Amino acid sequence: MSSEYNTTLPAINPSEKFLPLVGPILVGASLSWWLYGIMVLQVYVYYLAFPGDPLWTKAAVYGLFVLDTIDSVITTDVAWKMLCRGWGKPETLIKTDWGFAMTPVIDATIPIWVHMFYAWRLWVLGRNMKWKCFTSGIVILSLAVGITGIASGITYATINDVRKITEIYVPISTWLAGSAFVDLLIATSMVYLLLAARKQAVKWNRATGRKLTNMIRLSVESGVASAALAIIHLTFFLSSGTNNIHLAFAFVTPKLYSNSLMVSLNSRAGVYERAGSSSSNPANGNARQVTLVEFCETVPATVSSGTGRSGHSDIVNNIKGSTLAV
Repeated sequence: MSSEYNTTLPAINPSEKFLPLVGPILVGASLSWWLYGIMVLQVYVYYLAFPGDPLWTKAAVYGLFVLDTIDSVITTDVAWKMLCRGWGKPETLIKTDWGFAMTPVIDATIPIWVHMFYAWRLWVLGRNMKWKCFTSGIVILSLAVGITGIASGITYATINDVRKITEIYVPISTWLAGSAFVDLLIATSMVYLLLAARKQAVKWNRATGRKLTNMIRLSVESGVASAALAIIHLTFFLSSGTNNIHLAFAFVTPKLYSNSLMVSLNSRAGVYERAGSSSSNPANGNARQVTLVEFCETVPATVSSGTGRSGHSDIVNNIKGSTLAV
């Protein structure tokens, strides 16, 4: 007795019209996973380099890492259900699952987290009540636009139909535009305050001035990059009638925020190798040095380096025992 088995796989020829719908999901998810890997490395570097950071700073970092991990789980869920489980099922691109609705929720939560951290920096850098009030306004604005984004995700969960996504155009547009505005406000404010600090610092110590210049550069780069991404995301979202390009940016945006904050924190450590005896490092004879710029409330800012020298300047007097990124 013999039996025959049909080993020929059925041909699946998806129309090319679906490529703009599923392609951005693949690209965005891949970039999101790549950036998550960088985030893992950054958190590990932070763990090694700054064990003495205040408890609240550590809580901010590790809390952000948890949010980033949740975001990666959501991204994986969306990619799996649309690209794998839903392959060959066009209805999957219309009736979505919980991960799709949670995307704007986590996309709005992570920027709020990062904005609060930068707002704290502005709060301690500000010299007078005017800056305190301005920083409070940034916090309120960030919370308002973030809650709008979270609400849009919750609203979509009740709709669960991509064809009706126009019903949340207004809240999502408000959230993305507002988030970009907050990014620019924070970047501009940081640059203004740090330029004033550098102008005073270079009178006493050029090394401090160079480190403040690095802080200014990081503030501009992170603020402009996140604001530009939010604007591009908004542009593609408003023109998303026949494509899902905006989803690629939705998957990447929270990772950009979290990585920019970690770069800012980890840039405090100037790690370099110094040739030395085996007693410095039994493994390879090299010692790792960490360079910090510290600002205190009553003690003049001090630049400490691997050489043991310290500069002196009266840069910022309102920072309460904290160490800012350089």
